[in-house]
Amino acid sequence: MPRLRTIIPASAFVLVVLAFLPTHVRAQRLPNLLPDPGFEITPQASPDAVMWTLDVGEMTRAEWVRPGYSGDHCLHLAAEWDRQQVNARPAPVLVQPDTWYELSAWIKVKDVQADGAFVGIDVLAGETRLASIRTVCTGGTHDWAQLEEKLRTDPRATHLLIYPALYRSAGEAWFDDLCLTETDPVQLPPMTDEELFAAVDLTRPDLLSVRHAVERNDYAAARREFLEALKRFAPPAYLFDPTERPTLDPTKSFPAADAVLRHELTFYDTTYTFPDHVYFSPSPPVDDEHYVFYLNWTNHWGDLARAWWETGREEYITELNAQVLEWTESFPQAGPQPGYPYIDWAMRTALWTDVWYRTREATGFTEQARIAYLKSLLQQARYILAEVPPHPQMSSEKALFVTGLMFPQFRESATWVRAALSRMDVMLAQNVYPDGSCSELSTHYHVLPIDCARPIIRLSEANDIALPEQVARSYERLHDYYMRVIKPNGRIPQLNDSDALWIGDTLEMRGRETGREDLLYLGTGGKEGAPPSECSHALPYAGHYVMRSDWTENATYLIVDAGPYGTGHQHHDALSIDLFAGGRSLLVDPGRYTYVNDEWRRFFVGGWAHSGLVVDGQVQNRSGEYGRIFYPLDNRWVSLPGADLVVGTYDGPFGDAGQRPVHWARWVLFRKPDLFVVADLVRGDGEKDLRQMWHFAPMEVTSGDRGFTVTGNDTGGNLLVMPADPELSLELVTGRENPVQGWFSPRFRVKEPATTAFYSTRASLPFIFATVLAPFDGPVRPALSLSRPPVADDSPITAVEILRPDGRELVVIDHERPFGVKMAGGVSLDGELVWLSTDPEGTPRGLVLINGRSVSIDGREVFDSGGYLPQLEVRWEGERVLVSHALPAGSELLAVGATRVVCDGRDMDVERVGEYLRAAGTPPKSPVISDVQVAPPTDPADARGPQGSLELIFHTNTPTRGYALYGPYGFECATSPDDYPTTHHRVLLHNLRRGQSYTIYPAAMGEHLCVGEPVTATVALP
Repeated sequence: MPRLRTIIPASAFVLVVLAFLPTHVRAQRLPNLLPDPGFEITPQASPDAVMWTLDVGEMTRAEWVRPGYSGDHCLHLAAEWDRQQVNARPAPVLVQPDTWYELSAWIKVKDVQADGAFVGIDVLAGETRLASIRTVCTGGTHDWAQLEEKLRTDPRATHLLIYPALYRSAGEAWFDDLCLTETDPVQLPPMTDEELFAAVDLTRPDLLSVRHAVERNDYAAARREFLEALKRFAPPAYLFDPTERPTLDPTKSFPAADAVLRHELTFYDTTYTFPDHVYFSPSPPVDDEHYVFYLNWTNHWGDLARAWWETGREEYITELNAQVLEWTESFPQAGPQPGYPYIDWAMRTALWTDVWYRTREATGFTEQARIAYLKSLLQQARYILAEVPPHPQMSSEKALFVTGLMFPQFRESATWVRAALSRMDVMLAQNVYPDGSCSELSTHYHVLPIDCARPIIRLSEANDIALPEQVARSYERLHDYYMRVIKPNGRIPQLNDSDALWIGDTLEMRGRETGREDLLYLGTGGKEGAPPSECSHALPYAGHYVMRSDWTENATYLIVDAGPYGTGHQHHDALSIDLFAGGRSLLVDPGRYTYVNDEWRRFFVGGWAHSGLVVDGQVQNRSGEYGRIFYPLDNRWVSLPGADLVVGTYDGPFGDAGQRPVHWARWVLFRKPDLFVVADLVRGDGEKDLRQMWHFAPMEVTSGDRGFTVTGNDTGGNLLVMPADPELSLELVTGRENPVQGWFSPRFRVKEPATTAFYSTRASLPFIFATVLAPFDGPVRPALSLSRPPVADDSPITAVEILRPDGRELVVIDHERPFGVKMAGGVSLDGELVWLSTDPEGTPRGLVLINGRSVSIDGREVFDSGGYLPQLEVRWEGERVLVSHALPAGSELLAVGATRVVCDGRDMDVERVGEYLRAAGTPPKSPVISDVQVAPPTDPADARGPQGSLELIFHTNTPTRGYALYGPYGFECATSPDDYPTTHHRVLLHNLRRGQSYTIYPAAMGEHLCVGEPVTATVALP
């Protein structure tokens, strides 16, 4: 029989207690409240009478099958990969508030990871969900077994929604004979003195008097001697020195602690006042959904302890003593009890160690309170080790390590330390990607593993405790991630559940610890250190791509979220954009605002709150998407000195799961320092109602001519949004409540009206939204005009012409046919992408070329390499031409008065041929590609995860580097794992959608990019 276990990930008010009562002592059950608990009403037999609604996602199954544990049928749930979820839901069941119920279920499982099979409960007050609970959890492989647990409903509860589920786990589970009945309450006894001292290492020399007292059963003496021994104990090196108390200053002010004395507790921006004393009740005297959650972290005890430590004023200890007695009496045992998500135990336990060592000499901290405190601390550490699963945020590992290190008097302390290091090693390996991002992909929650790992690393070093090698490496990567995504104002982009968190102190602290100049520069706002060497960065596991003009506080910055869904705190935000310029955020990710499952939460999490697309009135739905990846993403990323390009795709559902009406590819091209072109290619069948959304930060936003939108800040950064298509209709929405739209949340529980711009059309597919984003400083709008030149090609091509007072910008992108000549607005391009900058007379000043061979304007050749180049940037500067990459021999470049070609600070060998500069030497011969094959990966290890994989194999007649250009629409790029010249190429393509067909071009890079004939392959289904 599996262990009974409860995990409560997000409960604020629900009491959940494990029921270990044997069958023969249980009270007689009252009637079962669940409809069709044996799943006997099937859709085949009675389609109109079915009581259960099946909720399935990708690569999951839910079905009625035979035989059941009893009767003819049972429910069968299956998932191909972990991190998937599938469940069945009936109508909510009417229940009584503040009442005990017993839930039981017969469950059979096969190959289920962890405790992935369970019966979930949503606690409802009308239509509002108060909490979600997992009960009767099980995993592994076993035959039918009955699991039971008891729970107490919230005082506001009206209904329970009961649902068998398979969550974040592969495998199969069968459910039958579910039962929910009203039952008798359960009482948990407190720990006895005998149990406490049985856990103490009485062989320690400093506890000899304690041992003698225990041996004669004099527990009153044992308690006194134990507390005296702890007071005399010389602790290991800690985060502060408990033996060096500062000089007392009774006049020193501690406003936070003084507020606690008045029983005023502040959570985020709201202060609550208790009339007589602070009490830790699951039925709070305030209307706040997270009150119990945060109150029971007991952070305010730290305020009281620090105030007493520095002032010696006894009122702080008196209040702490009273609250400790109140708390330990309310919760006599560790475990799933009133108001406790499992993470609460870890968040509180480490703090309690700090409080103990600041107050261990306080006479007002009574023996009764201290012993209760130690008993609870022991229970909490045991519970964390036995029942709290490792978590990416690593708070439980911090709690175990600190408690074990600082309380060696407990027999299990060394076990806690070893377990903490082992669990942390595993968590970092599993949840910190090579690019430094965490698997949850929340920029806010990314700080928690840093904050939790920091004391473990510091204390390990201070006490000569060996750390696993992975820990130091991953810890550094966590800081590298923040260094790359930090905004110019020192705050984070609010990706997934995030506030606009300032992380300068985090980077400064690590910079001082390691001597890293780049972290110190960012942490001090440029006052110390030196800026990072690269401005723009790709984080290919997170799918976060950062474009940055420079490292000043007024830099232009844009981040594109083109990554996976994430493993927690997710938003439906594929391909969303956050833009900062002129010292302020202009386009934003909306933040998190709340965790209450209401219309506000659904808005901030959903696609309506992100700068993306609406298709036929529906926004993206990533809820069934796999959250973890095993390989770097193949999003396109090109970073040149004066330009960046990222291409990301989304082909998931819009609206209901399984509904994929379109394939969306977003191209973002940044011409440094101040101009962006965004091309949204929408592929599919027939006509669609399409809307493009831009979410502004809170500021004035107005509409202008041709549907332009512009912000109206008097000083600092502003933004001009310029759609290339003047026929689009424009709607601006600000602060609307029904339906919710036009809001921004800079921090938890705070929301502000903010404008959303909707550009709409009904169009036959394929369709391209081409948009120019032009940030500028001050109130004067830049004198820019925009047109969409005609395209002499049937392929979907983005072509825009931007006129400035000092010249023009011509951008051409071929989204489907990257090789071959196309014409747009006087520009002839043989390649995939060109951005050509000219003066008013049409003389070239700058060129960006991607997968290109040649460019002409108005019949005049600007550049011809004789073969395709993956990327090239050219800038004409007087007598010299600057190029980002060495030009192949025979390449010709319009001189425009220049006599030199410079690459990486060195002059290239060129000759003048008419008005052109030609790279000297014999033009290279292109390699010949042959024997092209596409197949599933030969090594099973290369096909991990739910995403599909393919392997491209080909030969070249000379040693080259191998590539694959591929995509269902548009082109992404993969490289050979052997990044050195060879004639036999094996290129792995990962993160592909199963069942999707891909057109794949084999490519080899000598001096030119040689592209072979394309092949088509379909990714196998699992």
